[in-house]
Amino acid sequence: FEDRLPHKKITSALIRDYNITISPGSIFDCTRRVADSLEEQHKQLMKKIRRAKVIYVDETHIKVNGKTYYLWVFTTNKITVFVIRKSRGEDVIHEVLGKKFQYTLVCDGWKVYASYTNNLQRCWAHLLRESKFLAKEHKSAITLYDHLNRIFIQVRAITTRTPEELRKKIYTSLITQLQQWVDYTENFKELRKFGTKIKNGIKFWCTRVLKPTVEPTNNFAEQKLREPIVQRKIFGTLRNEKLTRIILLF
Repeated sequence: FEDRLPHKKITSALIRDYNITISPGSIFDCTRRVADSLEEQHKQLMKKIRRAKVIYVDETHIKVNGKTYYLWVFTTNKITVFVIRKSRGEDVIHEVLGKKFQYTLVCDGWKVYASYTNNLQRCWAHLLRESKFLAKEHKSAITLYDHLNRIFIQVRAITTRTPEELRKKIYTSLITQLQQWVDYTENFKELRKFGTKIKNGIKFWCTRVLKPTVEPTNNFAEQKLREPIVQRKIFGTLRNEKLTRIILLF
């Protein structure tokens, strides 16, 4: 598994390196039985993560027997839970985090997160990447990109040592600045769509200022998805739904 080998390749490797002959079907059965033994631990992790004060969440597509499913990751600095589901909808978040989640999600702009909770921190990495691309294509976006970076620096500079009253003032100031840049984008056709993106998340870009333990990017979740994405590129598609359990529990 760590070498990212499909079952047939594992069979070849075992013969070559250890002179052990075992069929791909037997290898599949071994991994299935290990996954079965880990299922209760997976359920316990789901219960624990619901109590986390900050959760970083992301999702990406994955093929199962040629059909599109979604690989979800919910992570903290101590716990990571993966699930593969047919849905990219809010029902998956309800399943993992429950219907009474009271803490903070760090996420991208996918609409189901905002419909699930108002306690969000939108990912600045996504916003800055998109504004950087616009700045390369349009002169009108150069100043916008520069000032968004300045706002992000202020957001990131907040710590638990920053007095609460000062954080509230900074929050109000930064929201005002963001609104001014939304207004700025209205003057340029090529920036209006991006301005709408800022506007739609305007309550969520500066949550870290009020809650300093929250990271302003979703890098934690994206890092957890990197290895599964590499594996996805190698195997192309999972052959059946049984593998959606096995690959997660490993």
